[in-house]
Amino acid sequence: MRSWLPAASDIAGPVVDGVALRVIDPDDPAVVTGRAVASVSFAHGGTAVGGDGPERRNEAALHQPPALIAHLRERVRRGRTVTAVAETDEGVIATGSYRPVDGRAELLAVATLPSARRRGVGGALTAFLAQHAIANGVDQVLLSAQDEDVARVYERVGFRRVGSTGAAEQSDS
Repeated sequence: MRSWLPAASDIAGPVVDGVALRVIDPDDPAVVTGRAVASVSFAHGGTAVGGDGPERRNEAALHQPPALIAHLRERVRRGRTVTAVAETDEGVIATGSYRPVDGRAELLAVATLPSARRRGVGGALTAFLAQHAIANGVDQVLLSAQDEDVARVYERVGFRRVGSTGAAEQSDS
């Protein structure tokens, strides 16, 4: 995992034809479909294009735990999480959030359906979230990349590496 921090003036995402980016409100159906996108995307981590797309997202949306959806809606309602989606005529194809706290925010759960990858959608959404956070009083935006391929997406929109983190793991021996 790597932590990244942009200079506000350095953030610039690609414009992706046919894709609209927007922040969602707590009662928006995209709370459910966005969570379903994350479920599908994180089951196939990384940036590789795959076959799972809107049909798989729709199936996953049917199985989102109601308590989780209620929790996500409440976080958005209280301003503890800001969530955005990328949409096409097929609906939500990417999602991501940030959590603002005392002038800082962490971007998290940026996820793109495998069928929509490698078109600039993840980068566009990441830049959109960072720009939204900065426009709404956040001075520092950070995030972590799961691997070097994802890190390159973040670098292309203006994030820079400032450090690394690790995870502690107990050995079996």
